Amino acid sequence: FNLDQIHKTEDLHLGYRVYNKVGYAAEAFGSDQDRFIINGSFSDTLQYNDDVLWRHKLNWEGMWNLDTERAEDVIVSYQTRYFRQQTSHRAFFAEFNAVYSKNLNTNRQVVLGGLSGTRGFDNRFQAGDRRMVLNLEERMYTDIHFLNLIRVGWAVFIDVGRAWEPGVEDGLEDDYLADIGFGLRLASSKAEAGRIAHIDFAFPLTNKDDPDVDSPTVAVNIKSRF
Repeated sequence: FNLDQIHKTEDLHLGYRVYNKVGYAAEAFGSDQDRFIINGSFSDTLQYNDDVLWRHKLNWEGMWNLDTERAEDVIVSYQTRYFRQQTSHRAFFAEFNAVYSKNLNTNRQVVLGGLSGTRGFDNRFQAGDRRMVLNLEERMYTDIHFLNLIRVGWAVFIDVGRAWEPGVEDGLEDDYLADIGFGLRLASSKAEAGRIAHIDFAFPLTNKDDPDVDSPTVAVNIKSRF
């Protein structure tokens, strides 16, 4: 209750969850080369009680090319999410994400910006073969129920992160992207799907002299979480 949704009961699986899929793409069936394919995930809850919920998740995917004997399109990502309920209407939230990739196909890229964690910057402001992001939020789940249709919440936040490739210079003054801001959260109390409108105002703290950086940045998105 009052975690990723506003005034909605949230059913959570708190135990282990392991998933893995292995496949084979053969030239005989139309593949350009023979490859083994793998993807999967592992998740678990590190701590939970009346005030704390701390969970983490590891995802992996990639291919092994039997003709060239090398890995392709490999992405390994780790995420941990921490909630601390301060009152029934207020919570502290922290999330850390890390991504490592290797030999990605040209249609895929590891980027950092607004939609990938640093809300004060454009969506593809940084790029590389790895990324890490820390998001801190103080959340308020209000009792406002506008027209008996829309639940209202808000948050203040700090984002810090970096996407990079070792040995490659990106031309930025500061390696890390950091911003501070606040946002409004609007959730339908009638719809079953957990869709929440985010209206965020973010102020960059690094690379402020870059011509591609605006202050403040205003973003409107529809997400499945607060």
